[in-house]
Amino acid sequence: MPIFQAARARALREQQGFSREAFAVAIGKSFTTIVKIDRGEVRPSLTTLGAMARVLSCSVADFFDEDDPDLAVHDDPRPSDLGADIDEWLRSTRESMPPMSADTARRVSAVLFGKAS
Repeated sequence: MPIFQAARARALREQQGFSREAFAVAIGKSFTTIVKIDRGEVRPSLTTLGAMARVLSCSVADFFDEDDPDLAVHDDPRPSDLGADIDEWLRSTRESMPPMSADTARRVSAVLFGKAS
């Protein structure tokens, strides 16, 4: 059975230039969830894995044990500066926006990413 590799997922995120905060925004999850995924404390759902792979321009298989013959692993994910763009947006808006509640954050995420709350 394939085993989720938290360290590999974290390395792919970092190679693409995503901070935890920017990655959370990009995939529509909380910062705390990303921390827990990075530490291997939680295993992401298939939906979350799909969002992670889409944002990182890689395959879901890239997050699993490469010794599994049923999984095709990419050695070199395509570079992306989306993480840097989101970080810049976060920095520029953080100073001008009041703090928002978790409910407001979910609604903003739904508008940005087309997900129902």
